[in-house]
Amino acid sequence: MQNSKPPIFLVAILALLIAGLVGGAMVMRQRHERMAAEEGIRQELRENSEGVEEMRAAIPTEIENISSTVALLEQRQAGHAVDGSKVKIGLAVLSLTNANWQTASVTGAIGTVDYATVERFAAAYFEQARLAQLQTSTMESMMSLTSYVGNAEKIQAMSPAESRAAEIEAQGLLAHLRMMLRMTDGVEGAYKTALGS
Repeated sequence: MQNSKPPIFLVAILALLIAGLVGGAMVMRQRHERMAAEEGIRQELRENSEGVEEMRAAIPTEIENISSTVALLEQRQAGHAVDGSKVKIGLAVLSLTNANWQTASVTGAIGTVDYATVERFAAAYFEQARLAQLQTSTMESMMSLTSYVGNAEKIQAMSPAESRAAEIEAQGLLAHLRMMLRMTDGVEGAYKTALGS
């Protein structure tokens, strides 16, 4: 009498083949996710780097404009008539994104990337977050200054005490802008390190 059941070793071989195919498909999927995550993060960092370069290029003009405002406020404190019509108060605002980093983290795709690369990416995003925080406080400082001087049209009508208070705000804004200028170097360095990986 013939046994109609397949031999156990055929079942075992078939199970191993299926497991190998499933495992291979999972490895291919993880590889694809890793490559997509890395490329998305690299592209995001390149775009953010371009934005930081533009911001860095604009900051010296902003420092010059606020320095001119400080000079006018000092003249006004001394009781001199001033013309604030040529003063420009503004800030180049940059939107730094981290959507690819967040997506790779939330989906677990970042877990498939080697540790050293993740560490470089994390350092770049950390420096970027610090710059974004400083940009926020710089914007608050700028808004505080404009509450005193408007777009500089209010300077000529200020009392010496008001101009002194506005000068203090302007000096604070200058400090923020100078710190932003220095921090852009660190962010750019972190981007270069991350993108070189």
